[in-house]
Amino acid sequence: MGLFKTIINIRENVTFIENLKSYIDNEDHTVIDGNFIEEIISIPDFISSNKYSDKFKIGCHQWEYKIYLSGDDIYLKLKYLNSNKDDLINTYTHITTKVVLYIKNVRKYNKYISLESPFQTFDNHHTVEKFNIIKLSDLNNNFKHLLYNNKCIIGAYIRLYKYDNKVFKEIIMRDIMIKNKNKNNIKEIKKRSNFSRYRSR
Repeated sequence: MGLFKTIINIRENVTFIENLKSYIDNEDHTVIDGNFIEEIISIPDFISSNKYSDKFKIGCHQWEYKIYLSGDDIYLKLKYLNSNKDDLINTYTHITTKVVLYIKNVRKYNKYISLESPFQTFDNHHTVEKFNIIKLSDLNNNFKHLLYNNKCIIGAYIRLYKYDNKVFKEIIMRDIMIKNKNKNNIKEIKKRSNFSRYRSR
């Protein structure tokens, strides 16, 4: 029975991964690489932490992340650690990414929600991007099917693209528009601009 369950979980996870990748609209841009990050979160014991993950690589670039709670909001903070020092070309190039955040059930991988970000850029000056995943109260009340014994998996699929000057200009203009909005509305504006609607299974 245990082996049968393991096989089902593997198949469900493969389907989940393929579904997640298919959600991303590349908008005719050239994909360089992609990678997953995820961890199991225990909701009752979930506390804020300043500790980042171990370093991981996407393409020739080093990254780290942390998932933390701020008030009622669960965030993922992604940090770009610069390129491989031997790769002189990419060291001075903007890194264009798209991120799909997700929350899935620990045992049933076909139960999940996901959100896709617009294009984001990282470079030697802009090294950190913070993503608001979900409110803890929403997870406990509206998405309880994602919890098993008060645990869930929170993660992200990060895709890298070949640098495109047009995308970079669009991101700059989007950020300028956000900053020029009324300060009282800035949180809601950022939330709308960061992600499309939840995809849910």
